[in-house]
Amino acid sequence: MIKSPTLSGSMMRKLLGTVLLGVMAMPFLAGCQEKDKGKPAAALIPNYARRDGFGCVQGVVINGFTGQRFDLSTLKEPDGIYVLIRGQRLRAQFHKDDPNLKGEYYICDIPVETMYPLFANITGFLPFESAVMIESTRPVRYTGNPGNVSTDVPIPDPIMMGNIRLYPKEAGTRSLVINVRETDQPVTDAIVDLQPVGVGDKFNFNGGGTFLNVLGARMVPTRKTTGADGVATFAPSEIAYGTQYKLIVSSPTSADLGSVTRTFTLGFDGAASSDRNNWEFNVDLADQNKALEVVACSATPKSWNEAGTITMVLNRPVKLSLGSDQADNWKAVLSPGAAAALKADSSTAPANLVSETVDVAVSGDGKIITLALKADAFTTARKTPDYTKVKGDPQNVDVDLSVTYTISGIMLDVLDSEATGFNNKALDTVTGANSCRTTRFYQEYR
Repeated sequence: MIKSPTLSGSMMRKLLGTVLLGVMAMPFLAGCQEKDKGKPAAALIPNYARRDGFGCVQGVVINGFTGQRFDLSTLKEPDGIYVLIRGQRLRAQFHKDDPNLKGEYYICDIPVETMYPLFANITGFLPFESAVMIESTRPVRYTGNPGNVSTDVPIPDPIMMGNIRLYPKEAGTRSLVINVRETDQPVTDAIVDLQPVGVGDKFNFNGGGTFLNVLGARMVPTRKTTGADGVATFAPSEIAYGTQYKLIVSSPTSADLGSVTRTFTLGFDGAASSDRNNWEFNVDLADQNKALEVVACSATPKSWNEAGTITMVLNRPVKLSLGSDQADNWKAVLSPGAAAALKADSSTAPANLVSETVDVAVSGDGKIITLALKADAFTTARKTPDYTKVKGDPQNVDVDLSVTYTISGIMLDVLDSEATGFNNKALDTVTGANSCRTTRFYQEYR
């Protein structure tokens, strides 16, 4: 009978020591292998992993009326902020442990170079829908040197700012009313187009900062036609508070009254974000919404006006700006005018600041400006030409005079526009005005 070999005590101790030594060496070997592989750079960013081809949007969520930040840490389903990617919600993260970052949110892992819808829902406030697109490249600044070629430099971790304004639900219960007129008479069947604008990923709101615009499937161009009263009404379900719109009002096909374009942010009056009154517009189709310009002038090259008066016909009604009727720099110069010179304005303005030589008047309809010399503007009497003498005779020195008006001090307000930028406009900046300020006057030497 053959017996199985047995291990002596010393042999057992040697074997056990060898096993323990091998076990102790395994972490060291594994560490060497891990060191060879290298640690991922993502470990340096605890909040989210950097991934090529993905980026983030971040910003603050505020009450559009009060400017107060929302406490996003208290949001519960179905409230929240998220980007929708292929039907999946990529929800926002909040800084719940830092009260100094109240209202701040961030959403990462958004694929770059593609536009995705972004939603924000908070109970008691109008639902918000916009769109974001994370750009992964930036152009090299062009220096202007010939031959330079602009290239794109990838941004490995692109981030865009997207602040959000939310408005209470009661703000969305009003209709938008457009009153269409033509010289104060209602226009029937006028075409009224309402188009949301700022369809990119962001726009600069009047209040400052980069705020996302209201977009989405419910924000589509909407068309109405006016009734017999000249009114077109957009219901609350067709519009969104805080959205930037382009309003285009066109004359009916049976008339040729032109069109008017306005751009406004619904609920805000001009640049004053504290005003929330953009719910009704009066649009006059007689206003072609063109830049103010002189469309007719009495001072043509062959014109002759013994009084030296000039009339400018404007395409839009105006009035003199407050205080401009006291400008002392309305002046006129004569050429040649050696004897029949005009009175020089005082080096120090007269007590009433009124020009000594020029009168300016605006017609009742606001479309005609008249420039005229005052009756006592001349320092000497004008002379009648002596046709028995040559034109160059001293007797005829003031024959074929021309008068040129200085119009830089004439300031105007445009009356037919609710848009900004049409007040206190200098006449010399109006198209065609500078070519309509000189005329021949008194008497021509035949």
